[in-house]
Amino acid sequence: WQVLVLPAGSPAPDENTTGFVETNDNPYIAEGLEPNTEYDIYVRADCGNEDGLSTWTGPAKGTTTQIPAELPYDEGFEGENNWSFVGTGDNQWFFGTAVNNGGTHALYVSKDEGTTHTYNTSSTTVAHAYRDFLVEDVSGELEISFDWMANGEGTSTKWDYLNVWLVPSSYNPTPGTLIENTVHNGMLLMYKRNNNTEFLPEFLSIDINTLNAAFDSGYFRIVFEWRNDSGGGDQPPAAIDNLLIKKVTCPPVINLESDIAENGEAGEAQVLLSWTPVGDETQWEIIILPFDDPTVPDENSTGIIVDEPQYLFTVEDDNPGEILCDNKFYKFYVRPLCSEEDWGRWSKQGIVSLIPPPGCAEVEAEIVFSDVEGLTPNAKGDYVICQDEPVNLTLSATYYDIPGTETYE
Repeated sequence: WQVLVLPAGSPAPDENTTGFVETNDNPYIAEGLEPNTEYDIYVRADCGNEDGLSTWTGPAKGTTTQIPAELPYDEGFEGENNWSFVGTGDNQWFFGTAVNNGGTHALYVSKDEGTTHTYNTSSTTVAHAYRDFLVEDVSGELEISFDWMANGEGTSTKWDYLNVWLVPSSYNPTPGTLIENTVHNGMLLMYKRNNNTEFLPEFLSIDINTLNAAFDSGYFRIVFEWRNDSGGGDQPPAAIDNLLIKKVTCPPVINLESDIAENGEAGEAQVLLSWTPVGDETQWEIIILPFDDPTVPDENSTGIIVDEPQYLFTVEDDNPGEILCDNKFYKFYVRPLCSEEDWGRWSKQGIVSLIPPPGCAEVEAEIVFSDVEGLTPNAKGDYVICQDEPVNLTLSATYYDIPGTETYE
């Protein structure tokens, strides 16, 4: 046989075509091909000097696999496109310049082959973009972060949205079909995300032992999955930029706790904040905010640096000796400082209360509190009920309950 392997879309061969390989093997393994590339494959029979050559048969279509990327993997989509795309319908993933969050390129869904970051809202689509990776470690933690946007359609019921998966590298998404984790033991990282018209950061962590147990190979594939129906929707569709996958070398702290300490000087209240290190670091950075402050620290945020895994938080008490209900709840975040170049990510928030258990409540009811036995107003004129005070009245109230606990989320 004579075998000819050409880049997809090349002109079909004729009787004068050269560049083929002669082989006696069936099946035949073509070598020296580019990774992640689609090819047209032609074959013709060589029947000897008397009968000569057959006509070419083909093309058969074939796509080479990716060469798995090693970690750390930092992808701003500014270089060579090593991603694979599958899907049906008008709306497909593209690697282009219609949108970005830094640089000039990003990965995004487009209805016109990447010219615009828009989608056809009347054309049902399921589209996938994926990349393969090799994890050589057998323990530790992977950090996966990226910037994403997707507006789409739906709130309580979602019709147009973004999913993000980890699957075995042997699993190939089916064009036009949503991935189901029951089929291939996949790990769903983001589910039905939409209603976002600007890039937002996403930070995820995966235990390497869990990853290897799920896929049993050391290889995995990250898949960005876009789905939309044909019933309308709002621009833009999904886009991804600044993907980073790396092994965590400075793991975040765990077990954030807060315990009321003995009061310091008059007019002060103190809470001992503590946490459990996971790595070998000897310094930590802590940020403390009022509980209702919407701020969430990012990599550029700065706080108080300490040399032990605890910090004594002191608050000036405006009304010493009174029950501390108003504005006495705080939240705190901690990150490890493993070296000048290696800072861990911020922890989940810990809760700080200057109100000792069992808690207190502010009661709102149509009642004359001055007639209730045991109730007297404080200096602000408020009637505040705490569970350790004698009150001969059954009331229903919404209150902060701060029991003793070692677990906060």
